[in-house]
Amino acid sequence: MMRAQTPQAFRLPVIQKAFDLAVADPDGITATDDAGIVRKYLPNITVRIVQGEETNRKITFAEDFLCQNK
Repeated sequence: MMRAQTPQAFRLPVIQKAFDLAVADPDGITATDDAGIVRKYLPNITVRIVQGEETNRKITFAEDFLCQNK
């Protein structure tokens, strides 16, 4: 098991082509994130994992400001 951080980053032509293929898929899009879209529709593109930063926190709700580093 592992945790993942956002953002996920891709070169524009890669992510654009992957989403174009996904939108045109007659079976519909089933991936839950950008990396899943690229892996499904452009399997020849290598998706890599890079080291994240524990203090890089996503702020979505006001309560997220209350999080302290553990």
